[in-house]
Parts: sequence; C-alpha cells; structure tokens
Amino acid sequence: MAQDKKHIAEGLIMKPKVDLFNRHGQRIIAKIKFRDFKR
Repeated sequence: MAQDKKHIAEGLIMKPKVDLFNRHGQRIIAKIKFRDFKR
C-alpha cells in the first residue's frame, strides 16, 4: 500500500485461493487496470 494516500494505484492483481493453471501449466492471474474502472 502506498504511503501517500493521494497516490492512485495502477490496478489490482487477483489470484484465486486455490492455484489454477491453464493448458500450458501457467498460473491463472487476473490483472485489472484502474483506467478500466473509469469507463
């Protein structure tokens, strides 16, 4: 968390409680950018 409360985070990184993997064996993680919430 940023020390300066005026700083806006670039986005969120979401990870499931239980690791999920795609067909290539890579972990599935979702990234949502702040600019996507503005719309």
